[in-house]
Amino acid sequence: MSDTTDPNSQKRGTGYNGWWFASAAVIVAVLLAAGAVIVFGGPGDTSTPQATTTPRAAPGTSTQPVATSGEVRPGCHPSATDQTVPTAEPPGLNWEIIDGVAYPWSPTAGALHRDRGVWTCYAHTPTGALLAATFLSSAESYTQAARVLQEQALSGPNRNAKLAEVRKNPPQAPEPGTTADIAGFKFLDYTPQRATIQIAGAFANRYLVLTVPVVWSGGDWKLNMDPPGGPVPGAPLASLEGYTRWGAP
Repeated sequence: MSDTTDPNSQKRGTGYNGWWFASAAVIVAVLLAAGAVIVFGGPGDTSTPQATTTPRAAPGTSTQPVATSGEVRPGCHPSATDQTVPTAEPPGLNWEIIDGVAYPWSPTAGALHRDRGVWTCYAHTPTGALLAATFLSSAESYTQAARVLQEQALSGPNRNAKLAEVRKNPPQAPEPGTTADIAGFKFLDYTPQRATIQIAGAFANRYLVLTVPVVWSGGDWKLNMDPPGGPVPGAPLASLEGYTRWGAP
């Protein structure tokens, strides 16, 4: 795959289109249809989705250096090696547009290969996992969803069913105003083999959160759509308290 560094793809501001639902507008409609009184953290809603795994590395701490045992994606050599779980926005990020939505990447932590909406080659680090999870959180919504799911998601019942679906009915680019801004992140779990990361978004002055599990496999971080206990659906979020704030400049 070839890198794409087209300066016209850089854009201030960012959008977010979650992989557990087609767009932020859809989750609003679903919650209202279900008779939800509290939408995106209305009065009295102070809860956040619970982790389905036990945190293994506290944010801001380091794990031992990773031994990759020769598991390196061909042609993929990110320079980042820091095993500290980030508690602030990673430095030196660039933001690139896919289907009208901006996603972050780092020249040291990835994605180093960005080819027509398919991003691969992330560092085997917590920051690499974070950047992969942010990109893959919208995997099934990209116009290139079939390629992304084929290359960057672990095989399993949910992934295989979704892959068949998007091959039959490829997603369309989201309409303006139906995406949410990336607003924050929180690590629920990290080991060199797997990570569970919450990505928070802001939409119409409300917040929502997606829980994204990724696994180190085949020399890169891959989306796990069939995690133990099943996937965690997108949910309203009361506030960004406890989340590291970030977003495009």
